[in-house]
Amino acid sequence: MAVAAHTRNPFASLLSRRGVSVIPSPAPREPHVLAFIVAGVRCFEIRGVSASGALSAHFHQRDGEWHVLAEGVPLAQATAAINRFIDLVWDLAPGWSAERDAAELAAVATVREGVAATVLPLAA
Repeated sequence: MAVAAHTRNPFASLLSRRGVSVIPSPAPREPHVLAFIVAGVRCFEIRGVSASGALSAHFHQRDGEWHVLAEGVPLAQATAAINRFIDLVWDLAPGWSAERDAAELAAVATVREGVAATVLPLAA
């Protein structure tokens, strides 16, 4: 008897958004980068050893400036952190301004706070 396995794309929640693209395993020389996400003018990375392990989600604000949105979380929470960040900043103007920088940093803090609040302790 044949068994059909149904797997859901782990990036479905991001891909369902307008203007969001996900590039899985974008850099063979950097195997710790599991996915590169582009949302409008913003870029993100999901990093980790494997998609089933502890991961981190990072937001690229500008050249050389990466901000951690979530760390040590499963893939679902990493993508949820990116989704939440996108929700918070989607309507900001794409050009540089001090106000936009401040709003993005505030969004990073909000997402990190929310991720910390949703991580449950492991049962003993």
